[in-house]
Amino acid sequence: MVFQVRGTGTLVPVDVRMITAQVPCKVERILLYPGTRVTEESVIAELSSPELQQAAVDALWQTRRAEADYEIDRLNQRATLDSTRANAREAGAILQATERLRKEGLQSDLDVLRAQVRADEIKGRLAAEEARAGLFESADGKVAPARARLEQARALYASSRSRWRP
Repeated sequence: MVFQVRGTGTLVPVDVRMITAQVPCKVERILLYPGTRVTEESVIAELSSPELQQAAVDALWQTRRAEADYEIDRLNQRATLDSTRANAREAGAILQATERLRKEGLQSDLDVLRAQVRADEIKGRLAAEEARAGLFESADGKVAPARARLEQARALYASSRSRWRP
């Protein structure tokens, strides 16, 4: 049995669902029209948002800056460690020479004590620098501040990128 009705007026759907964007945007292209069956993966329309695009670009540049800062910090740490190691070797050599000269009566006990204090000071500084350098290659959960900023910038960029896909 077919039931046909003719009349004037507007046909109104029974179930209307409004889809809202989470950010201000502009509809670039409509891909599916009313009456089309959709699934969770269906793309209904393409939207563009200059705000999201700018946020993604800003996050990209923050990531690049964090990568550069991290690399600079790592290189500076390596240079500081190398310099401290050289100072420790020098202080050790001076201490040995001072002790030899004291045995021969050419250096005072005070000079030997000064050389010993200097060598101990630099050994302590070397230990601290080695511990700091270990943060850059650490696998035990400790993270250097520059590394943390880099990871934070990468996460922000990934989040911005997922909200805006060109």
